[in-house]
Amino acid sequence: MRSFLSCTLLVAAAAALSTANAAAVLDGRSQCVAEICGESSFSQLLERQDLPAVAPLPSPTVATPVAVVEKELTNAERLAKGLPLKPPTRRSKKAHAARSNPSPVPTITYLGYIDVRSGPDSVGYVTNAGTAASVGHYMTTTDQSQALLVSISLPVGAVSASNVDISIPSLGGELLGWVEGRDDTSPDMAQGSYNYLYLTGISPPGSDPNARPANLPNVYTSTSGNARAAESSVWSVNLNSGSVDFQWTNSDGSTPSVTAFLQSGAVYANGDPSAFFGRYPSPVTTVFFRFVLSSVVS
Repeated sequence: MRSFLSCTLLVAAAAALSTANAAAVLDGRSQCVAEICGESSFSQLLERQDLPAVAPLPSPTVATPVAVVEKELTNAERLAKGLPLKPPTRRSKKAHAARSNPSPVPTITYLGYIDVRSGPDSVGYVTNAGTAASVGHYMTTTDQSQALLVSISLPVGAVSASNVDISIPSLGGELLGWVEGRDDTSPDMAQGSYNYLYLTGISPPGSDPNARPANLPNVYTSTSGNARAAESSVWSVNLNSGSVDFQWTNSDGSTPSVTAFLQSGAVYANGDPSAFFGRYPSPVTTVFFRFVLSSVVS
């Protein structure tokens, strides 16, 4: 009898603890003040952390014009079709001279990962798996197997470059870039403004260097349905130091000072992290990026 009562009490205690934990989780959700809490899918994120990676956006297709080959008909065929005869062809050495096209500059492609650092310490790698797949913008992970593999192509002999693209081979060559945040009043970053950027994938060909924000196809817009302006050719890299910097361009063509930071594991950037924190009062950690080389492709 005593044993039976003991088991009953244990089951009741476990049930009470489970109920308390569930209530704590729900209360945590209701008290969440991070920016990511505003995402429509956030209520599902606390329950699911095994979401698949974001699928690549479809590349825009351009119809190939069909060339008319009328001029290739013989004179006999042209007469049969009621067409005029071809004009006589003047032959000269110049007509047969081969045209010279500039040779493309050979490049080397470097594969690796984006290490996110705060001071001397690494806080993880950029990832597009798990929670990031649901919200449509990228986060960090300490599991290197979940790190986002990226590629950087530089001319042979070069160890640094500015205004370059960083590609994502696993997503069909999508480009790593920035897109304006969900609650932004404009795509412009500035001191004193909470306006912010998400790190995400942008469909090629992306933006030109120093281009102003444009509504390019991107993972965040595709996932959330919120049309937001983006930029991709914003990166400066140095293979010797591993540094990876970026520069956002405002809609008036100005280039504001921008800082990358984390909140709730998501990667953001803006012109004033303290203003962002004032609107979303959850801990913010300023960070910078380093390229971790994995392999070299000739």
